Amino acid sequence: MILRRNSPKLVLIGASLLTGLLVSELALRLAGFEFHLRPERITFAWKNSLASLGYQGDRDLLWVPAGYAQRLAAARAERPLIAFLGDSCTEYSKYPDLLLHNLAGRRPGVRWTGVSLGTAGWSSLQGLRQLRRDVLPLRPRVVTVYFGWNDHWIGFGLPDEEIAALLQRTSAFWQQVRLAQLGHKAYIAVRGSRENRRVPLPAFRRNLHEIVRLARSHGIEPVLVTAPSSHQRGREPRYLAKHWVARLEDLVPLHQQYVNAVRAVAAEDEAVLCDLAGKFASLRPARRDASFRPDGIHLTERGARTVAKQLADCLEDAGVLDRVLAAEAAR
Repeated sequence: MILRRNSPKLVLIGASLLTGLLVSELALRLAGFEFHLRPERITFAWKNSLASLGYQGDRDLLWVPAGYAQRLAAARAERPLIAFLGDSCTEYSKYPDLLLHNLAGRRPGVRWTGVSLGTAGWSSLQGLRQLRRDVLPLRPRVVTVYFGWNDHWIGFGLPDEEIAALLQRTSAFWQQVRLAQLGHKAYIAVRGSRENRRVPLPAFRRNLHEIVRLARSHGIEPVLVTAPSSHQRGREPRYLAKHWVARLEDLVPLHQQYVNAVRAVAAEDEAVLCDLAGKFASLRPARRDASFRPDGIHLTERGARTVAKQLADCLEDAGVLDRVLAAEAAR
């Protein structure tokens, strides 16, 4: 009886709350508010934004580029010999194709095929998850692992593992609701810190160790790559201080820590190391500067050619090419 008498009031309260939520949602949309747990504006020292290129949310990988599913489907049909893992330094570079062309000249008895699966903004956490979910089924002979930039950026101010957990708890529908996005932004504002790294150094090392272990357990040879740069102390690109590092003077030593971590993991796991960072550091300054865009991170066409040559030399010297040749002959 009491419930019946109060039913109109409850309906009115519910309708009022729903109306308030709808009005708030509409107001946020009219104000142009958006907050996605993926990069909405990544620039590589030029004005283009990746937001317009159709990057989509992914519950495991956080985000993937447009056409990612089609690229994987094509790779499954071809079964490439090499899978290139990494971030924008791989996705937006020609070095994978140039490397395959170089290898075809060195070992003409093999049809050198590859798939570039690097994705802008990715860290080693996403690389590990991608390897586990998408790359192992492709069964490549070799996987190159080129991470180290996004891992030490501030990003959202929370480690990637926490961002991934937040996405796992939020359906694709709710990720598009502005009120939910506002809640995510508030949560990150409370918990985030400009001292947080997207992948702290110990986690970076663990991710690389697990990538090596997983690849080997499926008969794939992992090749760890250090991320080269043209940065010099006192001449760091100033725009990086806005969102990526708390103190610009930390950039060079911070990146060096992650480069050294790649070297250490390769030594501990006896994995092939292609030390591009060391190779580029030994180049004449003018040649090194000409190999990178103004951000000192992403490769120019000249830099991509240099990387392809250095990677080919590394794979040759480490015996990887001979092992691939023997495996293909025995298939």
